[in-house]
Amino acid sequence: MRIFKNLLLLLILIFFLNSYQKDFSQQSERIDIFIDSILKVHNGVGLSIGIVYKDSLIYAKGYGFSNYEEKRKVTEKTLFAIGSCTKSFTATAVSILVQDGKLEFDKPLKEYLPDFQLYDDVSEKIATPTDILTHRIGLPRHDFMWYGSQFSREEIYRRLKYLKPNCSIRTKFQYQNHMYLLAGYLVEKVSNISWENFVSEKILKPLHMDNTNFSTEVMRESDDYALPYNFDGEKFVRMDFREFPAMGPAGTINSNVLDMSKWIIFILNKGKGTNILSSDYIENMITPKMIVSEKSSYPERSFRTYGMGWFIEYYRGRYHIFHGGNIDGFSAQMGIFPEDSFGVVILSNSNSSSIPFIVEMYVSELMLGLEPTPWSDRVKETENVRSKNVKTHDVQKKGTKPQHRLKEYTGLYEDKGYGRVLIEYKKNKLLLNFNEFTFDLKHLHYDVFKAVSKNIEDMDLIVSFESDKNGRISKVLIPLEPSGDDIIFEKVPEDEFSSLDYLKNFEGEYVLQNDTLEINLTKDGYLTLFLKGQKPMKIVPVEKNYFEFKDLKGFFVKFGEKNGKIINVDIIQPNGTFKFKKVE
Repeated sequence: MRIFKNLLLLLILIFFLNSYQKDFSQQSERIDIFIDSILKVHNGVGLSIGIVYKDSLIYAKGYGFSNYEEKRKVTEKTLFAIGSCTKSFTATAVSILVQDGKLEFDKPLKEYLPDFQLYDDVSEKIATPTDILTHRIGLPRHDFMWYGSQFSREEIYRRLKYLKPNCSIRTKFQYQNHMYLLAGYLVEKVSNISWENFVSEKILKPLHMDNTNFSTEVMRESDDYALPYNFDGEKFVRMDFREFPAMGPAGTINSNVLDMSKWIIFILNKGKGTNILSSDYIENMITPKMIVSEKSSYPERSFRTYGMGWFIEYYRGRYHIFHGGNIDGFSAQMGIFPEDSFGVVILSNSNSSSIPFIVEMYVSELMLGLEPTPWSDRVKETENVRSKNVKTHDVQKKGTKPQHRLKEYTGLYEDKGYGRVLIEYKKNKLLLNFNEFTFDLKHLHYDVFKAVSKNIEDMDLIVSFESDKNGRISKVLIPLEPSGDDIIFEKVPEDEFSSLDYLKNFEGEYVLQNDTLEINLTKDGYLTLFLKGQKPMKIVPVEKNYFEFKDLKGFFVKFGEKNGKIINVDIIQPNGTFKFKKVE
């Protein structure tokens, strides 16, 4: 009798699933029409979609083009960059280590990373894996610190201590890519293997996500991958593939909807049928940990929260977890309705596009049997308003001019967190170079310039210079973090002014009346000044022939030169300038 009941139950389940798939197949034509329309209305190149019900992929299809120029069509096998959808994999990797007893979510990071440092001592002391996975560390995004840079993962980790917070830890949700890099770095240090290898061995292989990878170089070895595009207002423009190996844990996975559907099934079914992670830990990741926003202005959406690698909300009364992903030329969206047993993943090759979100909402409402909400119209209206407000009028004080000769603004400037800025004078104008980006500097007023990007659309910055009390340009302030203070880059000597061959030119004896000043080059690469009766003082180069005392603020050294030879030195102090003549 028990065998008969079990067989009857199995037949009922098979009938139900077949009936559901049959009913859904009737919706496929509506989906086709909708997506084709959305690609046109919102200027999309191509996309691929996967829809999961319970433990099965019930729909997978490609639309548009993976290669617009060659009109190569997107398929369900086409590989795309998934951007920040990667974060859910990193959160899972950390959870696996917790499950294995190698980590605890609420123990300070310092216990696992003794050299971990943040700008704020309190945050540094108490920050936990939970804090970094839930975007509540107190840091604004600081994305331009890493975007376009050549910093390694280790270098970014070392520079975290120089990034200024704008609020206290655990008081505010602020989306933060560095903290997911930190989570990946934590995985590496605890497991003794790279984040990429850990995710591959512990997650991708057990789920048979065989086409998923961590590099666009690997992606391009495939027979079916999408090219990245941007719509410039008139036409589609090919973008360069961007590699961010250092930021891998925050957003460098590439995949297709067939593989990503396996990921959706894994989360939806809370690991059932696998030995990767128990249901309790998956439940923990999709349970609210931090409030993201107040109640939405749209009646369909509740206030949003964040778990670990997933946003969480109630959408039209249904429990909804989701995450988007954006990386140069690609946009993605994955969403799951756990209590309704389905999930959707959309991957596209359109830059910073709302299309994946619009499609997810439309398909989800079809699955829920609800009348679709006009998200396309809403998004279009928002985009139109935003485009009108992009260009703002600069507040300019008329009739002013730069306070220095343009060449005096040139040089190398450095912030210990963000790295270096090089300002050059070419063809009668100033150029600002930061990471791989170049800006034209156009004078606004006094020592303030407008930096107009040559690389990033609609990115103009108001840049200001500051002088020291000797009238020398010493700093440039750049608003690279909108939610915080301007980043202050201090002028530093260019590399040629720190070379031993250059510094040797200043060695020798200098005299002023009966006083003799000795200048010597030490083994550790410093010039030292020694005056009888005083201890030796180190000086460091600032620019050509100009130095400052290493341990004395406001004291400077300026060398005089004639016909390529050093002839004198001025010791500039608050109480006056003392000129010493070099002894031949």
